[in-house]
Amino acid sequence: MSSAAGFQFNNSRGIVMLVIGLALFGVQDVLVKMLSGEIAVMEVVFFRSPIALIIAWWIVKREGGLPMLRTRNIKLITLRGLIGLSCYTSYYMALAMLPLADVIVIAFSAPLFVAALAAPILGERLDLLRSLAVLVGFVGVIIAMNPTGMTDPAVLLAVYAALSYAVQSILTRQLGNTESGGSLAFWHLLIFWLGSCLAGLMFGSGWLLSPDSHPSVAFLLRAWTIPTLAQAQWLLIIGLIAGCGFYLLSQAYRIGQASSVAPFEFSAIIWGVLWGFVFWNQLPPAHMWVGMSLILASGFYLLAYEKKLSKAAKLAARKYQQPTVT
Repeated sequence: MSSAAGFQFNNSRGIVMLVIGLALFGVQDVLVKMLSGEIAVMEVVFFRSPIALIIAWWIVKREGGLPMLRTRNIKLITLRGLIGLSCYTSYYMALAMLPLADVIVIAFSAPLFVAALAAPILGERLDLLRSLAVLVGFVGVIIAMNPTGMTDPAVLLAVYAALSYAVQSILTRQLGNTESGGSLAFWHLLIFWLGSCLAGLMFGSGWLLSPDSHPSVAFLLRAWTIPTLAQAQWLLIIGLIAGCGFYLLSQAYRIGQASSVAPFEFSAIIWGVLWGFVFWNQLPPAHMWVGMSLILASGFYLLAYEKKLSKAAKLAARKYQQPTVT
């Protein structure tokens, strides 16, 4: 299938690139979780961002070079970057305490937040069927959080990560008409790096950390140290994964149709369960499987429904553009 400009979509290749990219990000999650007891999360961002920035700059050069970085939306781009930084930070703070699969399952409620927030923020219509799908998904999130059990407060960090990612996605929609993918990634990573520098200056000495701090809080407030050789190697790998993973995901949506590629975003949950079992011998408990099933069912329904609406809109546009025979 091709676009009007003659571009040939390659959905199968796009899906493969997406799945590999998400697998790489799953490995990054494993490495960050392993370092969460040794290095502050903002220090991880500090070392990770410049490596990923180099790859993002390479993408920008392919898209047109320095002129692609010019923008009239610097305030919105900055807001998107700061929200993204808070999303990244809260996600990995949750990982410091919770099993990998649990955090990923809750974080993948982000499409539900996008659907819920798109109506008041973007003016998109949320009809009865989509409203019911969102409601079912949120029931799944509540079940996954296990409110009747001894839930660790870190689960709220995972929920915030999903919410902030949804807001970031909505801002990306607003910026997508004027900014290139490489430009958005470059500014995003630059704000990440500048934010980590500011965080290091504010509490990098560890003066806010107390001996009885929760592991998630300790991951944020731990004093910055000079990485050992082994830690430096892991940080280098994390940066390379971030850059390569972003490239694979951006390419996946560039060469494949979003309606065909997007459903495979949920493969991240499979990777989360797999890596959690391989590295920590952890499998999600029963309530997490139930919640996961509801979140997945809701997410797939929303994707299918959006695909149906998109096809209907394209058919209506073609019909409208056809000349009327008189």
